[in-house]
Amino acid sequence: MDTAVSYFTYGYNMWGTADSYGAPYRDSRMRGLGAYISMFPGPRSGIYPGHVTTYRECEIPGSWVKRPAELIAIADSKVDGVWDFAIDAGHNGNGIAGDDGKDGWPGTIHRGGANVLFCDGHVAWYLQKDLVDFTGPLGESRRRMWHSDHEP
Repeated sequence: MDTAVSYFTYGYNMWGTADSYGAPYRDSRMRGLGAYISMFPGPRSGIYPGHVTTYRECEIPGSWVKRPAELIAIADSKVDGVWDFAIDAGHNGNGIAGDDGKDGWPGTIHRGGANVLFCDGHVAWYLQKDLVDFTGPLGESRRRMWHSDHEP
């Protein structure tokens, strides 16, 4: 029996800086690109057993992306088998996410940071902390990078 396991190396910006998970995109707390990506429910998939969602309730129209050149679409993930198919900046909404929000953070596999693909197709490298730390003078602009409406 083959027991090899493969994890995702890139994650998709589903929820942005959402302060909760599981609600449809129309819940204003979830402002990433929407959609719900999962392979199957299971202990390492990031999906709670028995969790049910309707994929279409979470999708957003492309017209909702206000500034494609400034919206994170995909980035290197942590490749640990926990939410590595999705990236977000944590969900406590108060600066650096607490331990419960770090599972979805972008990875650090490239010199402590991640390559980030933006919705307009360009790629840039960022230190992980510069993607998830919303404190200080750059906090608001960093938070905007996660939101399709480009609001902090």
